[in-house]
This record gives sequence, C-alpha cells and structure tokens, in this order.
Amino acid sequence: MIVKLISVFVKRGRVDDFMASQEVWNRETSLCVGYLGTLVGRDVGDEDVVHVQVFWRTMAGYERFMREEHDRIAELAGADALYERIEVRVVERVAGDCEVVGSRSL
Repeated sequence: MIVKLISVFVKRGRVDDFMASQEVWNRETSLCVGYLGTLVGRDVGDEDVVHVQVFWRTMAGYERFMREEHDRIAELAGADALYERIEVRVVERVAGDCEVVGSRSL
C-alpha cells in the first residue's frame, strides 16, 4: 500500500471552500484504478491547515493516477487558488497489497 501525505496551508478564511474542493478530489479520485481511500482532517493546532492522506493499492496505480488523472481533477476542483502552500510526501510500501473493507465519503 502507498500513502500520500499532504499538508495544505489554506488561505485564511478559505477552509470551507477548500473542504468543498476536497470533496471533488475525493469523488473523482474514488473512480481511479488502485485507489483505496482518503482521510481528511483539520490540524488541531492551526485551523487553516488541513491534512489529507490518500491510500493507493500499489505504486503503479498511484503513478498511473498522477500521469492520467491528477491534472484533470486539480483543474476541476480548483483548490490551488485556495491555499498558500502544500507539503507532499509519498510513503512507499507501508503494507502489502490491501483491499478496502469499509469507506465513508466526506
């Protein structure tokens, strides 16, 4: 399993708009091959920081998403106008291949 860890430093007063944009990301990404799920939460120490964890079955699935779907979804969601900066880290092979056992949308 691959985990993409994203910390989003949202522009002040735009968190609700960002969360609506994140719903677009979640919906569209859920249709992609190899996608396992997403967790989204606000930082308890800074209300303008949102943490997103996206889970992929394999690195190949994640790379396919980045190559074929990422830019289209980014444009559709329009989140880039809502944040000052993001920090992204991809954690490879945190477990073997996984199946979704339960999920819930935002």
